[in-house]
Amino acid sequence: MKNALISPNEKIYFENQEIGERVAQVEPDGQTFEIALPLYWMPCEDDVIADVYYLANNGSIQLNPNYAQPNEVTDAPIELT
Repeated sequence: MKNALISPNEKIYFENQEIGERVAQVEPDGQTFEIALPLYWMPCEDDVIADVYYLANNGSIQLNPNYAQPNEVTDAPIELT
């Protein structure tokens, strides 16, 4: 398990709608440190990555829809002729 540093002053938007708050940093258990308010730590899954995930308004940590996902077409090898 890891811990996500939540920055409630940095809102995440998608299609002009506020959807949550920024995950600013992720640290393993036992490696968190003191922070200034309004930042706070929240437990998260091991695969959470700062700025790729966000804290949704429903309280769950989710993949940021603004994050560019790999595309099968553009990541395919280019054939040289």
